[in-house]
Amino acid sequence: MLQFDPDTGEIGELTAKPDHPGAGPHPLRQSSSHPHGIHGDPKTDMVYAMDLGTDKVYQYILDTETGKLTLHSEVEMAAGSGPRGINFHPSLRIAYVNAELDGTVTVCTVDDDKGLTPVQTLFCYPEGFVALDHPENLGKADFWGAEGCLSGDTAYYYICRVHQSIAVYTVEADGKLTYSSRCALAANSNARNLTLDPSGKFILVASQDANCVECFRIDPETGALELARTQDAPCAADVAVI
Repeated sequence: MLQFDPDTGEIGELTAKPDHPGAGPHPLRQSSSHPHGIHGDPKTDMVYAMDLGTDKVYQYILDTETGKLTLHSEVEMAAGSGPRGINFHPSLRIAYVNAELDGTVTVCTVDDDKGLTPVQTLFCYPEGFVALDHPENLGKADFWGAEGCLSGDTAYYYICRVHQSIAVYTVEADGKLTYSSRCALAANSNARNLTLDPSGKFILVASQDANCVECFRIDPETGALELARTQDAPCAADVAVI
């Protein structure tokens, strides 16, 4: 955790550097702690650190005056799941935790005092998919799930790099997910990231090993995706729309 001055853009001194002990069952990817993402709660001073190496989400309380982090609690995810990132629903106290190593998304309720409680986990790869020794498996583990995002109207949730595809889910009234459709990515895409454009009409995908950014048009009626354009971008790993 570092200080930041919003007026000058200056990055200041280190204020916190949490250490997570432990490991997970995957010998290559989980030999030690591997914090993959850290995000603040949009409504409280809770901060969530997704640790791919220990299969936990560490919940901290941020002191907004000093920048110090105090461990509040730990949320155990499935063994070998490798939690990677989190997305918050803008109007419901719901969060979606993407797990890389088992290709799942876990829906969690969010309590202002207690933090996350998992209530639903969905496998995001195609039904019947067998990962072991699959010739198109480009990852260092059997599964290789990446990032997710909500549609602008929050009606749909998308998650990429689930066997070179994007899985599309309908967001129900309680925030839980129901499978809706699937959209193929470029061959051997190894998509690292997907980003909703500000208009809410398109999703841009960083297809790293296909050396391109893929732009998909969102069907507002069904949430389904249609490829609109592909742009060369060597080793694309992330997309930001400014």
